[in-house]
Amino acid sequence: MEFITQQAVPLCLCGEISFRYPPELPTAYGLSTAPNNVGPCAGANIRASLFKNCSAPADALQQLAEGLISTSGSKPMNSSAVRQEEVGNLLLASLPPDEFRQLAPQLARVGLEAGARLYEPEEVVPFIHFAEGGLLSLLSTLEDGVSVEVGALGREGLGGLLVLLGSDVAAHTAAVRVGATALRIRTTQARECFERLPGFRARVLRYSRLLMSQVSQATLCNTTHTVEQRLARWLMLARLRLGGETIPVTHESLSHMLGVRRSGVTVTVGTLGQAGLVSHGRGFVRVEDAAGLANASCVCYRPLAEEYDNFSNSLSTL
Repeated sequence: MEFITQQAVPLCLCGEISFRYPPELPTAYGLSTAPNNVGPCAGANIRASLFKNCSAPADALQQLAEGLISTSGSKPMNSSAVRQEEVGNLLLASLPPDEFRQLAPQLARVGLEAGARLYEPEEVVPFIHFAEGGLLSLLSTLEDGVSVEVGALGREGLGGLLVLLGSDVAAHTAAVRVGATALRIRTTQARECFERLPGFRARVLRYSRLLMSQVSQATLCNTTHTVEQRLARWLMLARLRLGGETIPVTHESLSHMLGVRRSGVTVTVGTLGQAGLVSHGRGFVRVEDAAGLANASCVCYRPLAEEYDNFSNSLSTL
């Protein structure tokens, strides 16, 4: 199984570090060349800023990105091993069997390591990832470097939605908060499936409604509610996605998602702990009183939880 790690390696054009890529691409589009071998890290991201002066069209950069990432040290599992009854992603698991059979040969199961970043804003996104568990955060970063979560997804969703729907580059940072596996497909192939498979298209569009609801609600929540309310809401939604009371997340990660200092998170977790709503230790927070934590959450929690449930229940009817 291939693992996407927290090491994000930009394409090096100076020859100090080199990666395998289709040899015709650099010379065809004016990129500096380097030896055709593999760099030292398992994951690689291409930053679009490196290509601002390059004449390559978007599909060529997409091909280059795929070439870089697909050459990591460990290999994905055989795509023929992906069977629908074993798929953890709700969207893919609910597909009509004939559509899944057409999609399955293009899927590869990969591991997502906590701390990894699948893509950054303005980056080419070579793969769409359908999470089978864990938690991914979609982050926006302000000019002063402060990041805040504007959306999240688990086994209900997919990373790279806007690119699947036609955008050339990513709009947010996608960071893995709780590691798990995902089924990934090349973006070009996912777009082809979106066009010709009506069941797949309907589910992706329904998921886009869920994600857009999250983003709009998070924008309001981040500007109007207290850190304690927002943290309680985040923990309750993470509990819903993970299906368990223990959430393996650090205070540092929570500070990035909430856009506050780590010390502020520590104080807030302590306050919730003193109220008997949570317990915590190194690298985890555990929900002890779900009803009480829901009451401590901001008013955003219940609409978001209901939208999540509505989405999950609607998949079988699409």
